Amino acid sequence: MAKLGNGHAPELILELLAERNRLKQKPDDVLSLRGLMHEIRGIETALDWQDGNARAGAELQIIRGQAKQLGLIAERETKVLKSLEEMIELFSVTMNKRLDFYRQLQVISDTVAPYKEDWDDTLDVGALEAATRRQETQTKALAALRTKNRFLLHLREESTNSQETQRICVICQGSFEQGVLTVCGHQYCKECINHWWSSHRTCPVCKRHLVLADFHQITYKPQELLAQEEQSEPSSPSQGSSKSATPGSTLYADINTDTLAQIKSIDLNGSFGTKIDTLARHIFWIRRHDPGAKAIVFSQFREFLDVLGTAFKQFGVGYSRMGKPGAVDRFRNDAGIECFLLDAKTDSSGLNLVNAQYVFLAEPLINTAIELQAIARVHRIGQQRPTTVYMYLIGDTVEEAIYEISVARRLAHMQKATNNIKKES
Repeated sequence: MAKLGNGHAPELILELLAERNRLKQKPDDVLSLRGLMHEIRGIETALDWQDGNARAGAELQIIRGQAKQLGLIAERETKVLKSLEEMIELFSVTMNKRLDFYRQLQVISDTVAPYKEDWDDTLDVGALEAATRRQETQTKALAALRTKNRFLLHLREESTNSQETQRICVICQGSFEQGVLTVCGHQYCKECINHWWSSHRTCPVCKRHLVLADFHQITYKPQELLAQEEQSEPSSPSQGSSKSATPGSTLYADINTDTLAQIKSIDLNGSFGTKIDTLARHIFWIRRHDPGAKAIVFSQFREFLDVLGTAFKQFGVGYSRMGKPGAVDRFRNDAGIECFLLDAKTDSSGLNLVNAQYVFLAEPLINTAIELQAIARVHRIGQQRPTTVYMYLIGDTVEEAIYEISVARRLAHMQKATNNIKKES
């Protein structure tokens, strides 16, 4: 349109387009950060196998230092790029809201009755009563929406607050798990606020008038996420993996406390629940401490993988998933793909993914054969690097019971195999 001389300031638009084309980066000018990281990983692997060569050892130290620096640069640039994408998204949403505003304003303008200097003598009582009832209904609905909005804001504040704060009722000064959140943002234990509201119709703190729709029931029962790392070999019963595991469950060990603290300290743009958020933070931690490493995430629930893929897309984690064209080749060859999402029931066998070093089990698997097949996608002949397996489970849920059953079956299988070997020898 600007080339034809149409539109607003066509000369200025053509000048801006020419300047944009001049500054636009050519594809072959420079490698991407992820491509450069992929090449560095290849060089590092080649030098790592030249054991005993002093020159190779010196070059390996240089390469590892450069890989660490490049990882920090990539992490910093990713955050900047993410903020720019959020800014563009904000501009797009703002323009769409502007169009919606004018569209709704036009609808209101079209429905306004012409102004009359004098009212008619007759009054439509039925229409007035209907309008009054509609106003009362909408007032109640608005009060309920305000309460829900206050609750959602409260949840957002709780999710952004990394430190657990004790919930104290203002009335009885005691902690509580079952409580009530008011539309004005104050919270009390259920018994106290019910007793108070029976004789008062105001908030005990700010004295705001409250109706029944201004209360929202809340429950504080925090879920504890246990991230466990598989041990390389069974150890003594004194090295149990979790607080709730049986004394003989020694297949997994608790993740290092300092490592878990570092994972929890990573900031995310949004929240998708405790397990998904922690898993995403774990991926970022691996990106920072082992640049270029790849991971596989197994889950037996496709719905969980759908949500996880959405979260990875929002957080800026490159991933591939079975079922899409060229998914395996992309995971093997594309340096920007860090994770491979697989269904533990259907995708745990028949794949060779030795280019990955980390395996994540999103939940305990009661079928030990599926669990072992999933781990064997990475820990197999051809693997040149140490592999690490992490299992995620939510404390005080059915996942702990499933985990204990799975560990008991694996230990029984290992004991049976050991006895057979002793008999043969």
